[in-house]
Amino acid sequence: MVMTSYESPAAARRRLRLAVRKAREAIGLTQGQVAEQLSWSISKVNRMENGEVTISPTDLAALLNLFGVTNKDVVNEMSRDAKAAKQRGWWHESRYREHVTPATLQLIQFENEAVAIRCFQPTLVPGMLQTGPYAAAVMDLWSDDLAEADRIARLDVRSRRRGPLFQKAEPPSYLLILDESVVLRELGGSDHGRSARNPARRRQGSPVDHRADRPAC
Repeated sequence: MVMTSYESPAAARRRLRLAVRKAREAIGLTQGQVAEQLSWSISKVNRMENGEVTISPTDLAALLNLFGVTNKDVVNEMSRDAKAAKQRGWWHESRYREHVTPATLQLIQFENEAVAIRCFQPTLVPGMLQTGPYAAAVMDLWSDDLAEADRIARLDVRSRRRGPLFQKAEPPSYLLILDESVVLRELGGSDHGRSARNPARRRQGSPVDHRADRPAC
């Protein structure tokens, strides 16, 4: 994904941790030396640079002072990212957070920043583009392993992911390459009827570039 300047917590945290690491390496300090000079544990420094924890404004100020970062634009940008990293979006609501994987929650945030998304799917239409009936049919494939609360939350998340992304004034371009079998395959059987038909067949006028990739044999 190619990122824009739109702020989401995950992307802001990523920008900030990379900037902190770059500033530390620029003056030749190790994580251990940073921890020693600031009276922190080395694990704290490591978690900061790995994005496992957010960097508070107080900790950021201490790091910038230690690294000798004084450029006003750089300081302001890193401070903005520190604040943005603490924000919470709709995906952090307990009804979603408790039923969706952390990887999915992070993906949603990166999707909101993307100006271009490229996707290849050899088996199913991507969750971003699934209609309600198609998504329900997909979830039914795991009905024995997925709790009903998880199923309901994940269906709702799929719907909410698509709306804000493609309804923006400048939505991202979405290059989608599908195996031919994905376009031809129907899901759901008679219980879902024609409404569960493959959404890849009826996405006319969307910002998505659909291409079917024929199998080699």
